Formats: sequence, structure tokens, C-alpha cells
Amino acid sequence: MMIDIYKLYAALAFMIAATMFAAAHAYAENGLYICALHEDQADWDDEFAAGSVVVPAGTVFAYAGHVMAGNLQDPRDLAHSKNMEPGQLGWSGISKQEEARRDRLTLQDLDDGQTSAVVTTGAVTLTKAKPCALAPAKVVLSKAWGWRTNAPIKGDSTLYYQAYGVIRRGDLDTFRNDRTPVDRLGGLGELNASIHGMLTRVMDLDRVQSTMPPDEMPVDGPGNTDCWSADWIEKLPPDDVLRRNAERPDITCRAITEKLLLSLRYATKADVIKAMNVNGREIEDGERHILHFLSNYSKGQRTGSGDVNFIFDADGRVSVITASVDRANLEGDTIEFIWNAHHVGCSDFPGTSMQRCKQQ
Repeated sequence: MMIDIYKLYAALAFMIAATMFAAAHAYAENGLYICALHEDQADWDDEFAAGSVVVPAGTVFAYAGHVMAGNLQDPRDLAHSKNMEPGQLGWSGISKQEEARRDRLTLQDLDDGQTSAVVTTGAVTLTKAKPCALAPAKVVLSKAWGWRTNAPIKGDSTLYYQAYGVIRRGDLDTFRNDRTPVDRLGGLGELNASIHGMLTRVMDLDRVQSTMPPDEMPVDGPGNTDCWSADWIEKLPPDDVLRRNAERPDITCRAITEKLLLSLRYATKADVIKAMNVNGREIEDGERHILHFLSNYSKGQRTGSGDVNFIFDADGRVSVITASVDRANLEGDTIEFIWNAHHVGCSDFPGTSMQRCKQQ
């Protein structure tokens, strides 16, 4: 059987061209290339001890600096670092010229600060076999967090970003616990990324937080400390007792919504405590028994924080509910709500079917 040498050459040329195009297309694809840190084998095994690491959509990566060794799995070249004082960084086995270059970049990174951030818009999974993956992403803007660098941001393999938190319930959760592998690695600073291609789309995190509807889902976690991280609480003024006191039994993260309040009509004390996820503060007013709650939902950035009182009748059932709810970022009048077992009540919640309180 005769082989047409020209057809063979044409086929080989097509295969080579297709391979080169695929490689170029993969490299040029826009997104965030994420890698798990790999400094030594002991840490490597520990990182994946709980299995694969799912980096969800909504994971925010903040600018961290220059890649010293050209490797996202060890961007600061800690594998070749030498022992120094805490807060300092040095390397062994490199030239004086290279060490001087790295020192200049380190000082530049300290001066630049974290003014740039990106957020994943799709989930990726990292495994031991495939510890890196490309996720779709947007540029993040937020006055509250100090991220001011707008789109477009062009990819630069010499720069890297580090996982900062995950947007959950409309708020940025900055890895306060080890609930999932991504929380654990993120909290340890073991998820790094670099931008590929060009990021042109933008997420205004402040606007997202303020315009999202309240979250009706119950809250996991110990009340006040689930709303405000321990670091954040320590930064509050000493006289801000309400928010500094993480042990108060009446502070909850649960959003106060009309749906929630209506669902607790005629409820028992146990039902109310379960719904609010904290015990509340008991108040005795003559013969009336009142259970008070203060919601710090979304740190006030979304509608749903405020005060609510549940008054119980002689049978231990809720007979009166009063609430005063803050709008997003305290903009506009408070939302008032009153329900009484013997009267119709009123509500200022948007879209309510009840009579409005402000009209009374």
C-alpha cells in the first residue's frame, strides 16, 4: 500500500497547528489561575488530608505581591528562605544581584498595599494530581475593603494574589474558621493565584452587599461572633459596648424580615430561640414577659439589622411582635413592624400586604 507523502505532511502540519492553537488559546483565556501552596511534602500532604479543595464562586483574592521564584505554588520562594527575624525575608543559594532584586520587589509590595482584588465567578476543584486550575473571574471594587483598582486588569505572571475570603450570605467571610478545606487553606494563606489574559468585568462589592435582599436562611454560629470577626471587634472603640460584647445572648446575625416575623406569630419561646439562633434577653414588664433581640445582620450593610421584641401571653405564646429594622447602610427611615394577636398590626417592609405603620 502506497502512502501519499504530501497528505501525510499536510496531516502532520494540521495536527501541529491545532496543538499550538489550543496551547495559545488556553494560555490567553481570561480568568484567575489558582494554585495550592506547595513548600514541602509534609504541608502538601496536610493540605489535601480532607480531600479535594473546592474553591467556590465568590472567592475573593487580594493582591499579594511579586512572585519571587516564578512559581505560584511557592511565590515567595520560602523553600529557599533562610532563618531571619519575624517579619523579614531572606534567601539562600541565590546571587547577590538576585537578592537585591528581590529586596527591591519586597519593599515595592509593602508600599503598593492591597488596592487590587479579583473574585471568582465559577467554582474550581484543586487536587493533589491537579493542584492548579483556571477559574472565571471579575475585578472587585470596594471602598469598605480598600480595593480601588478598576478594570481592565491585564494578566501578569510576575504578580500574584492570595485568597482573602468568600462571599457568603451577601457578606465577605474572611476565613474565620475551618468549616471547609477552602476556609482552612485560605486562612493559612495557602491559596495563590495570578491573572491570565484580561479581566474586564467588574463587581462592586459594596453595591452587591447593600442591594441584595435579606437572607431568610437561619444562621450557623455563636450569635454575635458569627456577625463580627474577633479582629474586627477588637478594632471597635472601647465605648461601643453593644458590638464589642460578643457574649451578649440577645445579639444575633439573623436578618429581621417580615416573613420571619410573621412566621413567629403564636410561637413558643423555644420556637423563637431556635429561629433567632440565640437565647435573647429576657425582660419582665409587670405581668408581661418579653424576649428581646438585636440583629447585627450583614454589619448593617444590607437591610435586616435592628431590634425586635416578642411578648408572650399567659400560655407562653407570642401575642405581640414589635420590630425596628435598619435599611442598608442606615439610609432612609427605619422599617417599623407591629403585630398584635388582637389587632391587624402594621408594617413598613417593602411589598407588605399589611397597613403601613408610618401612615398611622
